[in-house]
Amino acid sequence: MNTEPRILVVGATGSLGGAVTTALLGRGIPLAALVRRHRPSLTHPLVHQEIADLGDRRAVRHALQGRTHAFYVSPHEPSEIDYARTFVDEAERAGVRIVFAGVHSSRRTLSGRLQATLLRRLMPAYRDKLALAADIEKRATDAVLLAPTAFFQNDELFLEEISDGKYPVPLRGFNMISTTDVGEIAANALTQADFPAGSYTLMGPRTVTGQLAAAVWADALGRPVTYTGDDSSAWERIVADRFPPGRKGTDFRAAFGSLAKNRLATNARHLATTTALLGRAPQDYSDWAREVALARGVATNPAG
Repeated sequence: MNTEPRILVVGATGSLGGAVTTALLGRGIPLAALVRRHRPSLTHPLVHQEIADLGDRRAVRHALQGRTHAFYVSPHEPSEIDYARTFVDEAERAGVRIVFAGVHSSRRTLSGRLQATLLRRLMPAYRDKLALAADIEKRATDAVLLAPTAFFQNDELFLEEISDGKYPVPLRGFNMISTTDVGEIAANALTQADFPAGSYTLMGPRTVTGQLAAAVWADALGRPVTYTGDDSSAWERIVADRFPPGRKGTDFRAAFGSLAKNRLATNARHLATTTALLGRAPQDYSDWAREVALARGVATNPAG
């Protein structure tokens, strides 16, 4: 019997790829994880580690052989557009359906094209990511493109400050969703033969402001938390200490900068689509924060 995994996951050690991997393994589905080097954290009976570099076309071609579906998330690399084009080329050659998650606005509708133009102007750091997603939408057969909003899990980068009673992220008001829910939807797209191709904006239940985030964490921790996102000097010190160097750090700065400058309110239609794709309501930010506080042992009154 052929036990070769039919699903390839790119970015299995990252936040989104990791969520997809967890969702697939939770269903008992074997997968191949494309990694540059062996990762002990991915050691699992159902995981085959496919050692390859996205810049090596021959290695990518080999990794896609025998697969039917592939999850793709763009790495934080200067060559990310070239990597995506290579991946699409080889996926098309192998007849592999791509499920993509990342920054995206569909060019197939007028509203999507207008939004993409606005995003390019407001957030120039996202131009490469928007371009590679547009290329996937244009060239990949029956592709599924998932465009999630901001993630709950971003807060975990600042759990030290939050535990000390300060919510430091500059946040005007942005819809948020859990990476776990995005991973579940991607897993559905990777395993359901009738999952419709197309682009989907994924949203959580509500818009989160900095003040609301502080109140949510105060409830989760059982002690006061103050919003300090208006203190730009303190924020810059945190960024310098916490964000990684290189392109990844630059991308992080751009992502959090968009939260400070822009507002993205919850859209009822996108929320309904997200709920339908999940088969349930997406997790609420408050529930997630309480889970993290308990799991990390930072709640003052875990039983309360």
